[in-house]
Amino acid sequence: LLDIIEFLPDATFVIDQDKKVIAWNKAIEEMTGVPKKNIIGKGNHAYGVAFHGKPIPLLIDLIDPDQQIAEGPFYSVERKEDTLYAQVFFQNAFAGKGAHLWLKASPLYDSHGNLVGAIESIRDITNLKQIEDELRKHRDYLEELVKERTADLREANQQLHVEIAERRQAEEALRSAQQQLMDIIDFLPDPTFVVDRGKKVIAWNRAIAEMTGVPKEAVMERGAYAYAVPFYGSPQPILIDLIFSDDREIEKKYMYVDRQDKKIFAEKYSRFPFSGIESIMWGVAAPLFDKHGSLVGAVESIRDITKHKQAESALKTERQRFYYVLDRLPAFICLLTKNYSISFANLYFRERFGDSIGKPCYEVYRKQNKPCANCPTLDVLKTDTTVEWEWTSLDGRVYQIYDYPFNDMDGSRLVLELMVDITESKQIKEDLEMSEARYRAIVEDQTEFICRYLPVGTITFVNEAYCRYFGIKREELLGSNFRTSIGVNAVKQLEEHFSTINTRNPVATIELNVLMSWGENRWQHWTNRGIFNEQGHLIEFQSVGHDITKRKLAEQALQESETKYRTLVERIPAITYIARLDKTSTTMYVSPQIETILGFTQADFEAEPDTWHQQLHPDDRERVLAELSLFHGNNKPFQSEYRMLAHDGRILWMKDEANITRDSDGRPLYVQGIMFDITQQKQVEEALRTSEERFNKAFNASPVLQAIISLSRKCFIDVNESWLRAMGFKREELLNQTIYERYINENIALYENIIKSRDQWPIHNMEFIFHPKTGEKRAGLFSGDEIYLGGERCFLAAIRDITEKMQFEKEMARLDRLNLVGEMAAGIGHEIRNPMTSVRGFLQIFCTRKEFAPYKEHLDLMIEELDRANTIITEFLSLAKDKAVEQKPQNLNHIVQALSPLIMADGMVADKHIEFELNAIPEIALDNKEIRQLILNLVRNGFEAMSPGDKLKIKTFRDENFIVLAVQDPGKGIEPDVLEKLGTPFFTTKDNGTGLGLAMCYSIAARHNATIKVETGATGTTFSVRFRM
Repeated sequence: LLDIIEFLPDATFVIDQDKKVIAWNKAIEEMTGVPKKNIIGKGNHAYGVAFHGKPIPLLIDLIDPDQQIAEGPFYSVERKEDTLYAQVFFQNAFAGKGAHLWLKASPLYDSHGNLVGAIESIRDITNLKQIEDELRKHRDYLEELVKERTADLREANQQLHVEIAERRQAEEALRSAQQQLMDIIDFLPDPTFVVDRGKKVIAWNRAIAEMTGVPKEAVMERGAYAYAVPFYGSPQPILIDLIFSDDREIEKKYMYVDRQDKKIFAEKYSRFPFSGIESIMWGVAAPLFDKHGSLVGAVESIRDITKHKQAESALKTERQRFYYVLDRLPAFICLLTKNYSISFANLYFRERFGDSIGKPCYEVYRKQNKPCANCPTLDVLKTDTTVEWEWTSLDGRVYQIYDYPFNDMDGSRLVLELMVDITESKQIKEDLEMSEARYRAIVEDQTEFICRYLPVGTITFVNEAYCRYFGIKREELLGSNFRTSIGVNAVKQLEEHFSTINTRNPVATIELNVLMSWGENRWQHWTNRGIFNEQGHLIEFQSVGHDITKRKLAEQALQESETKYRTLVERIPAITYIARLDKTSTTMYVSPQIETILGFTQADFEAEPDTWHQQLHPDDRERVLAELSLFHGNNKPFQSEYRMLAHDGRILWMKDEANITRDSDGRPLYVQGIMFDITQQKQVEEALRTSEERFNKAFNASPVLQAIISLSRKCFIDVNESWLRAMGFKREELLNQTIYERYINENIALYENIIKSRDQWPIHNMEFIFHPKTGEKRAGLFSGDEIYLGGERCFLAAIRDITEKMQFEKEMARLDRLNLVGEMAAGIGHEIRNPMTSVRGFLQIFCTRKEFAPYKEHLDLMIEELDRANTIITEFLSLAKDKAVEQKPQNLNHIVQALSPLIMADGMVADKHIEFELNAIPEIALDNKEIRQLILNLVRNGFEAMSPGDKLKIKTFRDENFIVLAVQDPGKGIEPDVLEKLGTPFFTTKDNGTGLGLAMCYSIAARHNATIKVETGATGTTFSVRFRM
């Protein structure tokens, strides 16, 4: 009995009549986490502790039919006969994962029908809740069968009681135990049968009889695979036979076979031969052992999982369909587990954040290796509520995130996260809010009254000025009709005005005389704009107004005083006139000054109203008439300058200014204007323009650097092209930029010193050093003086760049020194060498004589010193300007290559390396010997400046119209005071130097029409000899 209970797949426990636990199978251990050894034999509701943490009654305690059922934690409890059924959600099941459980509790009776205990089975129905309706129908059907079988069982029990009454007490106890076993098996909801060691059926419960359609009587005590006939229609081995033999052929009948411990699990598609029902069956078979551990039989339980499989298939299909839809939604969507892992990410998400499935969200979003301190997303799982929040990514994008609690198809709890990129919309929103705030601030700060209202007159907005003017609070105005506050006459005039506003002419102005609430009449000027929708329907008016009462009163006073001022007007030195509002502005009145200025009498000009039009200069007539037409239409003052023909044929320039005069109702009456003779002004302007044009041409074409600087603003007003070229700036980089923004400190210091010494202005040819944009030093002659441009006090600066001139003069002076030394050398070299040759000869003779042997060392030293002096004289002679040279076309590279073995040998002796970079160059006229001497001198100077292990570089290349020989050493560079004296004869920094090596190089370069350029710094020195092609 205990083996069968242990074998049962449902969590099951049995108590005796004292409510002590006598059976606690493995399935219930897995469900509650309470091992069998900790609960067997315990009473006082110990089994309640396993489920609720405290000893309280469970469903099994309610089997007493007289006991009233209190549902307690159950969400459904039902009693059928003496069996109780219930459903409950158990939070602690399966190590806290929680599960929906189906419970069944039934009494156990002995052979006399006495209650000896109870049994309760518990099944995890979490995955079957989705098909609850089908299960409920099946359960009701099973309960009906249980009722029928219970009646049969009671009758059988009564008959059995009569039969075993005559047997011995031991047999009666054994049969009672067997009966309990049969009751338990028959009670089981899963179809179950048991065979003995001989494979005869000894138990066939009601559930399997219902499944197969084969009653218990047809198979009980039968062997020879009789239990297989209801399933296959013929006797053959099935799953339970694998308990007795390891037959692989049997396993082939099943979709899969899984062995766990001593149990065998399998699934198979079956079509029952008697009922014709097709199903997917799940089965489990287990061995039965006696108390000595010997195999005495086997048990097999079967469960119809067709609906479960269908549900799994439907679940899989729905999940695929659901993920397909998510994958194509135009938003960033992912599913997050409770351990921060991304279990799903749609296409948009993967394109934005890369392959992120399986990675934690904090790694994908924030490139972190641990969860965020405050995670709003996982709060969803804690509170089961939606969370909305905003997140800024590492690249500055802003996302609106919506997190929803989500139950996956398999019941797992996830977070569905939807992210929308709101970077642009957020920026637009902020811009709109800022724009609206600015607009509202502007509107509220205006002194004009501003309002908006619907076509029916309902006010939707007023500014503070509107409220103050009308003396009504904003809340009273909003929603009211503006017509109630302006009077009947104004309303009628305004309605006519509104009728003129349409999509073509959305803006119109009007002047109204409004009766105020306190009884005063006020004049107002309104500019009204109609707001139309896309269909062209008027949806709103926006109006801006101001009080013109004072202006109206002034106009009335002006009209009254017009006569008084006519005499005054006619005396001013200008032509005043009144003209009609027609195309040619026909003259109605002209002041007497017309005769003084244009030579027409007042009467003649007024007699011919079209005279003004006729006297317009032909070249200006079309333009002026177009301006006049525009003036009539835009209600703005008329201003124009044009030429007129005087009565005597002279051409005069006139400046004409006019306005439209209106009546009290705002209707235009005529044009009133004034004309000034500006002929002399135009002549002055033309002379000034010509002068400025000449100045600009001279300014920009001048080779001298020129700039105009504002003394008050300390910025450049203008610079000429020579200034831009020399300084290395573009015009837009300088104009209106202060010198502090565009020049280095030395230039700024110069400017400040010049400004401080303004008592010495003008400045002429002041020598100074200036710095272009590149930072190099340039020499110049500075001149400048104060000028005025447009009334602004400025400084005109002029710089003559004398850098090249000074360098040329310096080079000429150096060459003159070389020539002088060369001429001296040529003059005295021969005279010195002859006696030196004689002295050397006698010294050599002395060296051969025995009597001078003690002095041989001194004699050798004297000969060496004479040879050294001779070498110096030879170098000295090479400086001569008129030294004969033999130049012929040849390639500089060939000379360098011919010298390379000698140069490399010198380098190897001193542990110094040489790198040659000889580029393709054309032939030029060279003296081979002199160029060889030039190269050797420069290379040996470079070796002396280097440290052992360093590398000297010799390059040849073409630079525009020059062939360049460059010798670059990585030494410490040349000091500035030494650099200035390079090439000077007899100047040397070496202990044993003559100071003629570089002087010789400069002489050779000069004879080849070449120049030597020296670039030096802390990283080394480069001597570049530039030969002109």
